[in-house]
Amino acid sequence: MCSRQDECDAQDATERFMLQQELESMAVAYLEQDQEEEEEHQRKQNGNGESAGTDCNQTKENGGDTGRDGVNENKNQKRWKLLSGSLLRIPLNHKATDAFKFPSFGLFDVTSMPSTVTRPDVGPSESENDVDMKSSHPATAEVERNWCTIRVNSVPGLLFKVCTVKPVFSHKELHGYNNTGNVQIWASEECMSMYCLENQQIFKGKSVIELGAGMTALAGLIVAAECHPERIVLTDGNEKAVENIGVIIENNPFYLQEKAISRILKWDEDVGADLEGSADIVLCSDCLFFDEGRAPLVQCLKKLIKHSPQSQVILIQPRRRGTMQKFLDLVEADGYFRHEVSERVTDEIQNILETKIQSDQMYEADLHQSILIRLWPKSS
Repeated sequence: MCSRQDECDAQDATERFMLQQELESMAVAYLEQDQEEEEEHQRKQNGNGESAGTDCNQTKENGGDTGRDGVNENKNQKRWKLLSGSLLRIPLNHKATDAFKFPSFGLFDVTSMPSTVTRPDVGPSESENDVDMKSSHPATAEVERNWCTIRVNSVPGLLFKVCTVKPVFSHKELHGYNNTGNVQIWASEECMSMYCLENQQIFKGKSVIELGAGMTALAGLIVAAECHPERIVLTDGNEKAVENIGVIIENNPFYLQEKAISRILKWDEDVGADLEGSADIVLCSDCLFFDEGRAPLVQCLKKLIKHSPQSQVILIQPRRRGTMQKFLDLVEADGYFRHEVSERVTDEIQNILETKIQSDQMYEADLHQSILIRLWPKSS
């Protein structure tokens, strides 16, 4: 059990995180507003031609700074720029390395927070979509969660609080539905997150489902926060993972509670009437390793995807001892999907791979290079 001091430390860390999240959002909003106003002022200057330039020079000669619409820039705005720029660089705590393992592409800045110990039947209120998750956990079972913040380096102000489940599992969990997503955030999920950020337009107003989302559903959280989907359903076959995703959603109300829900979904079982044929886009990262899972995954994808020219399945996987090719062979034999394979996920990921990761002695392309696979229903 947590001591009173541990509880206070966790509460303080949460309050600091929420304040940091709000300040960073405000900082980005003000900086974007400043940029828009500067661009508008520049357009007016260009439209006024030489006279605008003369006014600008006269202002500088008088010792002032040219501001919006010919008005000297307010000192408070200058101070806010300095403050906001500093806020975006402040770490919350010491860097945490447990969540991301080799090969990490360094796309996220991870900082640790105090861990918490809770019971599944005690905690924040749950949505209707999360009610079915509690029944599988005894009231006496305690869950230790290791919390950290994840700042998306390429999107200033995008800051998440996430938790991982301490990797101590029961006999049933170790020998039941696989727990690999509860151990760490794999490189393919990291690459999927960056792919989604660089292709935001395909998610706008769409219904999205992530399969095998693991303990953090990182790519799905990115889509919910930044890509403007109609909704996203974050799923996994492991109950502990789905419960953990629900906790993350509850602790990131700024971004997630109106867009994201968590749900248990096992590929060899009924997907449910509400999910069948509902997905414009299905995401899946590094889920092809287990022999018994590949054929059910193909069938599950067929059930979830809409019959539409815009519908697609996006998978990012390593080749991993031929397991990726075995999945593609199943797809071809089934005949429902056409597919496309690319070794380049995004330009940035390719650059990091070539300049940093491939030079590491631990690097093995078969295990560590993420491959982009896209599927489309042939009938559409």
